[in-house]
Amino acid sequence: MYETLSKRLGKKLWEQRQSIESSKKHLEKNRILVAPPPVHPYSIIKYILRATGLIYPARRQFRAPILEHNSFQIPGLPAQLNGFTILHLTDLHIELEHTLSAIIVKGIKDLAYDLCVITGDIQHAYNAADKAINLLKPILMAINRPVYAVPGNHDSTELIAKLEVEGLPFLLNEHIPINHKGMNFHLCGIDDPIYFRTHDVKKARQGLSSKETTLLLSHAATTAEEANAADYTLHLSGHTHGGQLCLPWGIPILKGATPRQRVKGTWNHQRLLGYTSRGIGASHIPARLFCPPEITLHTLLKKS
Repeated sequence: MYETLSKRLGKKLWEQRQSIESSKKHLEKNRILVAPPPVHPYSIIKYILRATGLIYPARRQFRAPILEHNSFQIPGLPAQLNGFTILHLTDLHIELEHTLSAIIVKGIKDLAYDLCVITGDIQHAYNAADKAINLLKPILMAINRPVYAVPGNHDSTELIAKLEVEGLPFLLNEHIPINHKGMNFHLCGIDDPIYFRTHDVKKARQGLSSKETTLLLSHAATTAEEANAADYTLHLSGHTHGGQLCLPWGIPILKGATPRQRVKGTWNHQRLLGYTSRGIGASHIPARLFCPPEITLHTLLKKS
């Protein structure tokens, strides 16, 4: 089961991923805090939410995803691809809250789209692959078009291998042609650029012309500079949760490595057009504040 993944990633990146993953699984199993001592920041935030009563609206917001509509105006887009629509899901952390699966199914079951993509963090805990897969199955059944995924920093090789057997293909520094009305564009995907750093942006589009329409799936928008240098057209990502727990006006309480202008929503880096989804799940605490979860529909439009 893992031999194919090893060949696709290459020996060096596979061994790097396995080493980091083994360490993280050991930490989880032995209940050792990965965060710096003495207290995990989310423990403090959780205490404040409970003490102020904000935990209740935060939990309600977590259970109420918003359908976001985004359009990309793309110069030179082939006429056949004009109006092509992509359903974008990301950062499910699905086993953190068992009700989320049904919430997502309800949110997507009546949508019209041509392709579905998942940009990582399907699972939350590295040792919970089987639980995450069982919760994901109803969602996969509700998706009525081709679907592809890339891994996030929480996704284990066990999850990837088992989901591919279930029929969910992952792009691991690879690309695949997507044909629509007789015209191809190229869907490219990379492995996690955050924890494992086993991504290879150039390899993911190897052999493709710079003139072709290419969409890069990356767990995080931190790869925008590399993607722009490699002549990608579009970039879809997640990872940030839009901040997840924010101050009023959506200002994140905790900010990671992603540049502020790419934490959520549309952005561009020189020629590259991008979008960072707030995601539909949550990390550490199944709660959101001033940062609702989202299901996203992207439409490709030819720029006149």
